[in-house]
Amino acid sequence: MTGFFTMFKANVRLLLRNKGFVCCIFFLPLLTLLWLAMPLKYPIESEGINIIEVEAGERILLSMVDIELSIKVYDASDSKSSQYLLDGLLDTGGYSVYREKVTDKTIAQIKEEATLTANRSNLGIQLYLPKDFEERILSGEYKEAILVLKSNEDERIPLLYENLNRLVGDMVELSHIEPPTKEDSIRSYHELLEAKDGSIENRVETVSTKNSRVITAKERHQKENFGYTISFLSLSSLLIGVFITGIFLKEKEYQVLKRITLTQTKIAGYGLAKIILIIPTTMLQTGIYLLGLNTFVKADIGVNNSEFTLMAFGIGFTFQLLSITLGTLFDNILTVSYVAFFAWVFTSTLSGLYFPVEKASSLIKSLSYLMPQSWTIRFFDGIKGANTGIYSMFILIMLAFCIVFLSIGVFGLKITEKE
Repeated sequence: MTGFFTMFKANVRLLLRNKGFVCCIFFLPLLTLLWLAMPLKYPIESEGINIIEVEAGERILLSMVDIELSIKVYDASDSKSSQYLLDGLLDTGGYSVYREKVTDKTIAQIKEEATLTANRSNLGIQLYLPKDFEERILSGEYKEAILVLKSNEDERIPLLYENLNRLVGDMVELSHIEPPTKEDSIRSYHELLEAKDGSIENRVETVSTKNSRVITAKERHQKENFGYTISFLSLSSLLIGVFITGIFLKEKEYQVLKRITLTQTKIAGYGLAKIILIIPTTMLQTGIYLLGLNTFVKADIGVNNSEFTLMAFGIGFTFQLLSITLGTLFDNILTVSYVAFFAWVFTSTLSGLYFPVEKASSLIKSLSYLMPQSWTIRFFDGIKGANTGIYSMFILIMLAFCIVFLSIGVFGLKITEKE
């Protein structure tokens, strides 16, 4: 036991004297904070369930779902009729609707802005509802009530025309119900619109499953920040592990391991000293990240401190252990560094940190399950979906990775001992 503590203290002193280790454990978290601190302005993105209000010239991020047709509406009417029309389009489930209220713009200005919008995005269709939109519906001039501004062909546009005709037809039908006075007619028309709009929805209840949940735009941006943080965290963990491996390889070069085996200290105690060294380095790394995220940047990564601590400790321990395992398989620190960096690039790319893998090929999805970082993304999704079992699942998965790496490392140590 005395030999174990002696080796552990010696390894700690060697690490703290290593300028590369000190730079890595402080510099990479700082780089992460600088990245998260960059002021990124996200384009407006529809969530498909509400009308998104936009300002003049505001950029629109189109939906990646193929079935949804994105529509920008210039609403000069701002009336109950225009609201009914847009709500009706949303209710079909096939459209993302962006509305700009243009009560103070001329038709020439709107056409100019529509041209600019079409050139800056892939919006294929835009609608203009004139100021007298409701009056035209009530007076029977409904054919002139909507101006369609089309910039490219899309096979979904004919279906849009059918939905517009149906919704306008509903409004015209309601407008033919004539109360005694004009004021009563408009009031009755509005009441009929509201009653028709809510007649089905009042009996609808939403149910969901764990697999059917769609994250919001805000959560998607949180997930991006979370992914970048995990990417930097896994890289710094691998490099810290490389520095620990450097100690092992130097000891191997100077036959320290052989001299240790001649004493009463067993090879298991030697390996355990290296593995236990991961715990304080991981705790220090996690603490630096938490301090930076809460004090200097205050970036929104979508998880609280305790959840981040669990995730950071799991990833940190796993990747440091991976580097040490590589050190038992290769005799050169440069080779270990190259392989560790390749492992970081490969696992980060296939884990879904930079792009979603849900719609990738079955091979990519299968490979993603073998990447430790992919389970942090599932951990994030589980937290947002209020899945209480996600914590135990994440811990068990990280333990499984550690057991695999530890088994390979023991195999490598056995080979080294025989040599």
